[in-house]
Amino acid sequence: MVKITDAEWKIMNVLWEKEGSTITEITRSFRETTGWTKHTVMTLLKRLDEKGAVYYTEGKKNNQKTKSK
Repeated sequence: MVKITDAEWKIMNVLWEKEGSTITEITRSFRETTGWTKHTVMTLLKRLDEKGAVYYTEGKKNNQKTKSK
C-alpha cells in the first residue's frame, strides 16, 4: 500500500478534479492557501511519481501535463 502525505493528497485532489493539469495550473490553485511555489509542486509530483501514484509527460516549458493514474 502506498503511503501519501497530506500535502501529496492535496495535489491528488486537484488532479482528480482536473486531470491533465499543468504544473503552473496546480501551483496557482495552491499559491494563496499554502504559498507553494512551482518548485514545491514539482517536488511533490516527483514523490508521487516515484510512489506510482501519478505520472507526467513533459511538454513545452510551463506546459507540463500531469495526470493521475
